[in-house]
Amino acid sequence: IMVNDKGEYVVDNVIPEEVPVVKPVIKRVARPIKYFNQEELPKVVDKLPLYPGGNSGFQTFIDVVSKEMSPFLEAHQKRTYVMIEFIIDKDGKPAYAKVIKGGNEEMNDKLQEKFENMPAWTPATRLEKNVAVKLKQSIVVEGQGL
Repeated sequence: IMVNDKGEYVVDNVIPEEVPVVKPVIKRVARPIKYFNQEELPKVVDKLPLYPGGNSGFQTFIDVVSKEMSPFLEAHQKRTYVMIEFIIDKDGKPAYAKVIKGGNEEMNDKLQEKFENMPAWTPATRLEKNVAVKLKQSIVVEGQGL
């Protein structure tokens, strides 16, 4: 028994076939669909909302979430690009997260849950009042080992 340069076991000059990993089927309950009155959102804000720790803190959150989502990729996928939109309400609370592109049902549910459970932000302001604002964020989810 030897190990080749890729770290694979070699027995009598033959690389053993990989046994496919079968994900268990989990019966899931769909998250309830939430709606937000778009007319309550201002078209322009004076100051955008701020994630705790600023832009670098938000980037760290995105990186962690991206890694956590990699097990939810389909077997044939190496990576996927997901676009999610969410609201930061006038109190700074994240809400109404919705994946608008990419992912799969299970991944999208997990992403929406992660975004809705983010820590409170410093809210956006318009004319010196706190206001709700809709944000969009793209996330690259790559398979483990890439």
